[in-house]
Amino acid sequence: MIPTLFLDIDDTLLSHTPLARDFILDQYGLELPQDFHSGYDLFGMVEAHLSPERKLLKYDFWAHYTDNFLLSRDPRYKHEPLPGATETVAALSCKYDLWVVTARPCICKEVTEDTLDQFFPNCFQGIHFVWKREGGKHTERPKRDFITEIGSGLALIDDNPEQIIAAQSAIEPVLFDPHDHHRNHPEIKVRVKSWSDIADRFL
Repeated sequence: MIPTLFLDIDDTLLSHTPLARDFILDQYGLELPQDFHSGYDLFGMVEAHLSPERKLLKYDFWAHYTDNFLLSRDPRYKHEPLPGATETVAALSCKYDLWVVTARPCICKEVTEDTLDQFFPNCFQGIHFVWKREGGKHTERPKRDFITEIGSGLALIDDNPEQIIAAQSAIEPVLFDPHDHHRNHPEIKVRVKSWSDIADRFL
C-alpha cells in the first residue's frame, strides 16, 4: 500500500496570511500585527476594533470573509504557492498518495480546486473540507477523523498547532512553522521551516 501524506492548504501549500491581512485592512481598517498567524482569534480582533455601531455577529463575519475573500477571484487576493512547494509536491506525488485537508468550508470547493490544479496539477487524490453545510446546519468532520478513515497515513503537515496536537493520536504530525510563531508548544516534537525541509524529510 502506498503511504499517504496529508497537506494543509493555507500557509502550508499557499501563502495566505499576507492576503488575509490586506483583506482585513481593506474591509475593516484594522492593521493586523506582522506576526499574525493561525493561532490568533481573527474575529475577536476585528470585533474589538470596530465601533459599537459597526458591531457584527461572528457568523456574519465569517460569511463575509468566505464570500469576499476565500471565494474571491479578485487578483489582489490570489493565493500563490509558498517557495519550493510546487516542485516538492510534484516530487512527493511520485512517491506518496497526497491528500489535501483544509479548514476551508466546502463552499470553497470550486475555487480551491482551480487554484490547486493551476499550481499542483495531477498531484492530489482529493481534498477534504472540514466544514460542510447540510440541512441548513454547518457540520464538522475534523481532519483527524478523515485521516483515520483513509488509513495508511504517514504524516500530516499543517501550520496550525491545534490541528497538529489533535492529530497526534492518529498520525505523525509535522508542524510547518517557518517563522517560529509556535515556540510555546514544546509538546510538538516534529517541525519544519520550509518546503526544502519537507523534501529532506520525505524524499
